[in-house]
Amino acid sequence: MLFDGVLELHKQNTHMSNMETSRQQLRGRTFHEGWVEHKDSQRNGWNKYWLVLKRFEKLILFIFRDEHASPESQVGLLTFDNNTDFKVREGDSKNSYKFDIYTTNRRNRFKSSKFHERELWRAYIIGLVKGSLPDDLDLTEAQIQMIQSEIDYHKMGHRQSNVSIADSGFGMDEMSGRISIFNTGSSGSGGGSTIAGGPTMTMADFFDD
Repeated sequence: MLFDGVLELHKQNTHMSNMETSRQQLRGRTFHEGWVEHKDSQRNGWNKYWLVLKRFEKLILFIFRDEHASPESQVGLLTFDNNTDFKVREGDSKNSYKFDIYTTNRRNRFKSSKFHERELWRAYIIGLVKGSLPDDLDLTEAQIQMIQSEIDYHKMGHRQSNVSIADSGFGMDEMSGRISIFNTGSSGSGGGSTIAGGPTMTMADFFDD
């Protein structure tokens, strides 16, 4: 009986381990993350967010209030496709390196505090969306080679999950569901214009028309 009990416990532990492995896989592949400021079009100010660039079936930029990247701190997300564009803009100071990301006919304004941080975002986003790195990147050769190898991996079509991603609605007036790095399903927002499971905030607070 003792042996049977130990065997059953072993089976349970193995099952839990497999479930945890599955959850880890469903979190997708992280390509880049870091602090970036986003312009609030309604209040004409800037808010600092922790951005995480990941890939499930689509390339997704998750936006959090802090670097713990918890479900409670998730503000929203942007889904990228072949039409996504990245434009560098002139900053207003030495510590302001601005850039715009265009997704689904919307412009999203960001800025980094360091030049190389903006270059890293430019390399990863353009490289993963377009399939090749910009020719004018101002990064070290080692950084470029590392990013290129990740892009090559991405292009080979490797999949770490079969999560089905719909356009998130980050920046949309209505939201039919929410996908995060914490689960594989979508949950209704309830309020239509706020993000489920996160802070109560309208989408218009973040995006230009």
